[in-house]
This record gives sequence, structure tokens and C-alpha cells, in this order.
Amino acid sequence: MSGALDEDTAQTLASGRQTVGSMLGAAQSHLKMTEIVAITPFEVILLQIKIGLVVGIIASIPVLLWYSRDALRARGFYPDSKIPRWKILTFVVTIVLLFLGGLAYGYFAFFPIMFNFLATNADQVGFKPTWSIAMWTEFILFLGLSFGVAAQLPLAMSSAARAGVVSYETFRDKWRYAVVAIFVFGAVFSPPDPFTQIMWGVPLVLLYVFSLGITKLAVLSKRAGEQVPTSDIAQKRWNQLAGVFVLSGAGMYLYLFEGGLEETNDLLAWLDSDYRFPGGGELGAFGLSSTAVGMLLTAVIA
Repeated sequence: MSGALDEDTAQTLASGRQTVGSMLGAAQSHLKMTEIVAITPFEVILLQIKIGLVVGIIASIPVLLWYSRDALRARGFYPDSKIPRWKILTFVVTIVLLFLGGLAYGYFAFFPIMFNFLATNADQVGFKPTWSIAMWTEFILFLGLSFGVAAQLPLAMSSAARAGVVSYETFRDKWRYAVVAIFVFGAVFSPPDPFTQIMWGVPLVLLYVFSLGITKLAVLSKRAGEQVPTSDIAQKRWNQLAGVFVLSGAGMYLYLFEGGLEETNDLLAWLDSDYRFPGGGELGAFGLSSTAVGMLLTAVIA
């Protein structure tokens, strides 16, 4: 048997390397005073293997859950009754959109400011910032995943309250503990400057408040489900819901590509801030074009 790779496998590996290179290259464009280096001969290829393993594990979770459904059902972790496909699809799409929203916030807002602070701090004390590509990528990966997981807060809180695991009143009455936990976690895993702390903590606090509203609606809809079925209302008002989605998406798209980001940068300049958001033509990331990234952001936010 030949030890050489067949043509399809070689093309797949080449495509994977190109995608990883585009992701890292786009992220590194935010760093003006740093140099990303490979310290050991096998660092880059081991990094590609690690990324492949993480992606493979995430992609295999739905398959593992499907094939282990009988064992999970026997232990009471899988519902006995059949779940409608539209509910499963809605749940999965919500998870994916929330996760992408968290990643987008970290990539386009949090990471540029954080890395600029770290690089500037090292440069001011006379050091040339030179970071290992493996450690830098792992740092971005795990912190980015933390944003994606944190973005699941509305879904997690509403699901827990609707299932009766944690009551809405508990989430509402213990909000002070949640705020303290958010800022403590941010102080440990992000730079100590106040602006970065605000960028970490304030969005999560606002997300917690938004999650409280979603949780209350979920609980109320469950309690009044038999008298006023939510599905019937959604079917009767589908045109209004679709209109809100379309208008929200159109507004976000116009903001990204019709001067909204430029106006925001002008406001930041007026406030004497050094940070600038990328323009509509500079949103390309993860090997995707600016238009594709803009459309994804529009879908997530809408």
C-alpha cells in the first residue's frame, strides 16, 4: 500500500492550512507592534492538529448524542416523547447564532483593544512584543470560546427556568452575585486596565438583564400556554415577526456598509479615544470577504 496521500486528502489538508492561515493573518492585522513567531520546528503543524481536534470534537457532539440516545433515555437524560423537528432546529439555530454573536464581539471589539493594550504596555517598558503562535492562538481560541459560551446565557437561563430547574425569581433576586462573578472572572482572565474591564463586564451585565427579560417571557408563556398558545400567536403574527427580522437586518446592514461605522469612529475621535472600529470594507475575517462577514453579523444581530 502506498504511503503517499491521495489527491483528495492532499487538497483537504492544503485547504485547512489556507483557512487557518487566513484566520491567523486576519487576526494579526490588528496587532501593529507585535511579531508572531514559531518557536519550535513542529509548533505550526501541532497547532493545526490541535485546531483540527477541537473542531472535530465539537462537530462530533451531535452525532454522539444521536447514537447514544437509547443509553441516555434509559438513564432519564433523553425525553421519551418525540421532539418535533422544528423545535430541535430552532434550538440548534439559536445556539449557533448566539455563539457566533459572542465570537463576533470578541474578534471585532474585545481582542483588538486588549492586544493593543498588551503590546503598548510591553513597548513602553522597552520590550519588543514577540509571541508564540501556539500560545497566542490557544489564548484567542479559549477566550473566544468563553465569549461564545457566555452568549448562551439567554438560552440557558430561559431553558432552566422553563424546565423548573432554577426559578426566574432566583435569577432576579441573585443578580448582584451574578454581576460580581462577571467582573471577577473578567479581572482574572483579561488585562487589568479599566477600559478592558468595562468592555468585558458591561456587555455581559446587559446580557444578563436581557436574559432576565427573556426568562420572564419564557416562564409566563409556559404558565399561560394552555390558555394562550404561543405557537398559535406566532402563526397568526408570522408576518409581523418576519417584518421585524427584516427591518432589524436591513438596519444593521446599512449601519455596517453605509457609513455607520465611520460615524462611530468620528464620535470616538471627538471623545479623544485611540480605538477605531474597522470600516465596512475591512470586516473580512476567518478567510471570508467583508460582505460575507457583514451578512453573518446582520443575521446574528437581527
